[in-house]
Amino acid sequence: MKDAPLVSIVVPTYNRAHIILETLESVKLQSYQNWECLVIDDGSSDHTEKLLQGYIDSDSRFKYLVRPSNFAAGGNGARNYGFEKSKGVLLQWLDSDDLLKPSKIKKQVAQFVKNENLVLSLCGVLIFSETEVYSKKNSHIPNNNLFEAYASKESSIGTNQPLWKKEFLENKKLYDEEIIRGQDYDFFVRMFSSNDLKYKVVHEDLVLVRTSGTNRITKKFKQGAGTIDIRSYLIGYKRAYKIMSQKENEEYYVKLSNLIIKKLTKILWGKNFEIVIETLKFLKMNCYQDKVIYKSHFTKAILIIKILKLTKLKGYSILKDKLQLDEISN
Repeated sequence: MKDAPLVSIVVPTYNRAHIILETLESVKLQSYQNWECLVIDDGSSDHTEKLLQGYIDSDSRFKYLVRPSNFAAGGNGARNYGFEKSKGVLLQWLDSDDLLKPSKIKKQVAQFVKNENLVLSLCGVLIFSETEVYSKKNSHIPNNNLFEAYASKESSIGTNQPLWKKEFLENKKLYDEEIIRGQDYDFFVRMFSSNDLKYKVVHEDLVLVRTSGTNRITKKFKQGAGTIDIRSYLIGYKRAYKIMSQKENEEYYVKLSNLIIKKLTKILWGKNFEIVIETLKFLKMNCYQDKVIYKSHFTKAILIIKILKLTKLKGYSILKDKLQLDEISN
């Protein structure tokens, strides 16, 4: 790889005129200069286009594109379209309300220059709001076993942290445009489980992710999220579970099993009994090495849920205690 490969930075946006310039300014301030930035408008109804035109006129490395109709509406379609239009050797996806530290691209490009076989560079992240900056939970990224650590939520990674070799992503299914929730998890699970994944980590917090504190999945489920949203959210977990069950690593398999079950107890708040039972049956069918103890655990859970449905959730606390214990690993 050349000393200064072109980096494509793809920024999907929707009605972020009030905040996107701060994001683009963080791109403009990169100490690494050989980049293009593609802003993909997902159908904004505010003055995003007019605002960006003046910005683009001052720096030709910025480009404004509108997501065409043959890509699904939403961030997934916008990211995929940006990937198709990008010309760089390396690719950076960036959410339109988040920020890159000035050295982000330079430090990660350096890893690719030193390692010809590298396909992914990762870095740390900080969460910020108007009043505080803090470390993300489970933000440590391991130097090996990336799929296992990520799938089991032992390590947490977001959209903006990776710098990808574009060649690695070509001919792969990128962001699933049918998923409307949990799309990052699904995408990373599929990419991180690739046999040809070779990655390095810059153990520094080079990304700032904005939070409003209003989009937590638990809150959504307690308010009664729609069936489509919840099924979409679980797709990535099911894919991860199938991959994990084929690996001879019982420790991480058990961690992922418990993680999914804990998610299901939250889904119960919305009284989505059918989805919970459907998912438990899926887990039962894909048990690691078909161990009887796992299957019996899931069978008991299904029976308890059916009782809960009849009693209108009066026994919820009993189910929560049963399913969140580590008895599945005993």
